[in-house]
Amino acid sequence: MAEEVITELGESNVATFGQYAFSAPNNPSSSDEKEFRDAIESIMERPVTPAEMVGFRRLWFESHAVAMSDLRNRVERSSSDPPKQVPLAERMLRLKRQRDELKGVIIDSHSEPAHSLIDKIQSMLEENCLSYLGLEKCMSREQEIVKDKAEPVLAFNNDGNIRLSKRSVDLQCDVAGETKLRNALTRRSLAFDQVGILSFTAMELWRNTMFRALQKQPPAGYKFVSIQQVLAADKELFTIVSQHSRGELRIVAGSPAPLDAFFQKYMDSSEVVCYMNPLPASQQSNPPVKDKAAENPGGVKGKGDTPRKGKGKGKGPSIADLLKNMPNNCVSKMPDGKFLCLRYHTGQCYHQRKKRCNNGLHKCYFKGCRKDRAYSECNH
Repeated sequence: MAEEVITELGESNVATFGQYAFSAPNNPSSSDEKEFRDAIESIMERPVTPAEMVGFRRLWFESHAVAMSDLRNRVERSSSDPPKQVPLAERMLRLKRQRDELKGVIIDSHSEPAHSLIDKIQSMLEENCLSYLGLEKCMSREQEIVKDKAEPVLAFNNDGNIRLSKRSVDLQCDVAGETKLRNALTRRSLAFDQVGILSFTAMELWRNTMFRALQKQPPAGYKFVSIQQVLAADKELFTIVSQHSRGELRIVAGSPAPLDAFFQKYMDSSEVVCYMNPLPASQQSNPPVKDKAAENPGGVKGKGDTPRKGKGKGKGPSIADLLKNMPNNCVSKMPDGKFLCLRYHTGQCYHQRKKRCNNGLHKCYFKGCRKDRAYSECNH
């Protein structure tokens, strides 16, 4: 179709596949296209040449097929189906719009959100309900290119027959440490902004609130706010906004993103802020040690750091129990093989204020951290 014909068609307020598919009362399979020709000439407000009619006719077939496919997917779609993929042309248009609007924000393959991340948020818009999106799922386009895989699965279709299809593996990215966590939050902000249900500005305002809580100096007797606390606040905010915005995820041209007002209203609420308050530091005092024999009876190394009688165990749970209940992304020894004291992180070590004991070093056991403070008091 000629460019001037496409422009003329768009100026007549027929600008989508759905509008064009139902511009005539009959359907493309009908043998009589008089009604369709009359509808096109009414839209164009002029007679249509046979050469132009070829393009109009093909566009009508494609529009009708797209509209029927969309309706079928809405009716037959189940919760187990993967998110509907956004067309590539639409992705590139949104990315170009974002780069033009967000001056000063570098969007490259490392900071650009993955296609699968955009699809997940797009499905929230179609379902008209916000869902919490874990930061480990906020992959970059670069990571998706390297890691993207699909595995064959057996599934039942609507007729009850078994079919073989491919399902994308739910890949995850590493968010250990403040730098990787900040990058994941930026990609999530860009992804929500691309879909249009939450602006980049509102998401960045919430991100700055979380990191300000992490870096704020706590009062005397209190410990730094941990990453686990701000992540819990993040999940609580999404839960509250999802509950109050359910059914209101509608994008209106020229209006702010539908979730901006909800985020700005509830990010400072007491239900969310309480998660980011400094917690009291553990007050552990060292018991008096009379001599070295009492501190390490028998001179045996690596068998504990507390006075024992016979086969009695030290204070608190056993080392085996502590190993089973370690938080995610935590390790029990350093990269060089030196062990870390597990009781130190629960505040149950008799030498809590020392740098090490017979059970190991007193350092944070979060993977890659190694600061001289307990896991619950460290901001990694």
